[in-house]
Amino acid sequence: AASHNELVEVVRRNLLLADFCDEDHAESLLCKKQAQWAREMMNNVRLSCCVAGNTNLQVKESDLQEALQLIAERQGLHPPHQYGPPWLLPDHPLQHLERVARLGGACQVCGATTKQPMLTPCAHLACLDCTAQSRKACPVPSCRLPYKMQAVDDPERRR
Repeated sequence: AASHNELVEVVRRNLLLADFCDEDHAESLLCKKQAQWAREMMNNVRLSCCVAGNTNLQVKESDLQEALQLIAERQGLHPPHQYGPPWLLPDHPLQHLERVARLGGACQVCGATTKQPMLTPCAHLACLDCTAQSRKACPVPSCRLPYKMQAVDDPERRR
């Protein structure tokens, strides 16, 4: 049951992120163009039902490095170094984000422990449920910074 619940969390997270600022749902697994990925996701869900124990989630290093780079730029901080992982030195102000992205941590909104926290552009951590409540701004009550999303067809997203 634990591995199934973790995989369901991964699927929910991907569905939420794919639909951010995508009113036509072009990147959603519900779109016909994404049928191959939807089949693969459903196969993974079926397989997880047959596995006892936990799923071993792995951080995609290139995505983590890119996220830390963008957050550091927005915060006016030194960028991550290129010789990682880890991407940030122990004394870097965003080092806790890298650690929590790898190991999980507490949501800054509700306090729930999450294995896959969402990193906001303003350097906050939130669980999937709290992130889903506000797609237009940071869910942390003391922040509420509006998100600036790239359009789905923006060529810069494909770099």
